Amino acid sequence: GMAGLGQAICLAEAETGINALILAAICAHESGWGTSRLAREKGNLAGLGAYDGAEYSCGIAFDSRAASVMFLADLLATKYCPGGCYFGGSFDLTGVGVRYASDPAWARKVAGCMRVIVEVAHVIH
Repeated sequence: GMAGLGQAICLAEAETGINALILAAICAHESGWGTSRLAREKGNLAGLGAYDGAEYSCGIAFDSRAASVMFLADLLATKYCPGGCYFGGSFDLTGVGVRYASDPAWARKVAGCMRVIVEVAHVIH
């Protein structure tokens, strides 16, 4: 479900400074590795606009999966950073999770996706 996104994720990092591994992990976690209905039908890999109980109906529709990655990167770089309107006290997964997700274990789960991505990358190389 996330195949072919490497270029978009790397471009988003280059344009915003948000780490590509973090972007990939948020997308992996939020979309069930690209398999969620929101990801498949609306191109929304990051659960953007999806609220508890109305994930699909409120989720933002994107023209492409790459567009959702760039939107996420821009959002993190401008709204979740220090001084941003969604700043959660730190500019790391824990701080982002304060306002990004209702799940108190969100940061830990995204970090778990990061570990999987890194482990797979080591196996491939």
